[in-house]
Amino acid sequence: MVELARVFNKDAVAELPGGHAQFSITVSRDYAGELCEITAARSLRCAPCDGGGCDACARKGAFRLADEAELRVFSVQLPQSLEQSVRIRIPAPFGPTSEVALLFLHVELTDTASASVKVVQISAPAPNPTATSVPKSPQHWLLLIGLAALAAVLLWRLL
Repeated sequence: MVELARVFNKDAVAELPGGHAQFSITVSRDYAGELCEITAARSLRCAPCDGGGCDACARKGAFRLADEAELRVFSVQLPQSLEQSVRIRIPAPFGPTSEVALLFLHVELTDTASASVKVVQISAPAPNPTATSVPKSPQHWLLLIGLAALAAVLLWRLL
C-alpha cells in the first residue's frame, strides 16, 4: 500500500515502480460521497504520453489488463462535494503485481453513470437539524398533557 503523502508528492509519484494509466467514467451528482466499484477497460491509456508511446509504457501507449472483468475492478470513494469534473489519483488500483502503479481516474458529471460504475455503499440521508421529534407512545403524550396542565394552573395562579 502506498502512503497518502507519497501520492501527493510529485517526486514520489514519479518514482512509483510501474506505469501510470488513465481512465474516464461518468456519474451523476447522486454519486457524490458514495463508495463505488469500477470495472476498468481491458486496455488503459498511458498517462505520461496520452497513448502516444513512451518509455513508461514500453512504446505501446497503453497498459493491457486481465481479460477477466473481476480482476479489473477497483473501489474509490467519490468526493462529497462533486460539483464539477475531478481527477482522482489511485495508487496500485489492481494490486501490487499489476504493471499499473498509479491510475488517474477522470470523473465527469453527466445525467447517467457509466456502465462500468456500481455504487457499493449508499449514504444515509443527512439528518434534518430543524426537524423536531414528536413523541409517539401514549405515555409520552400523557406526560406532555400533564405538563401543559401544570403550566396552565401555575400561570392561572400567578395572574
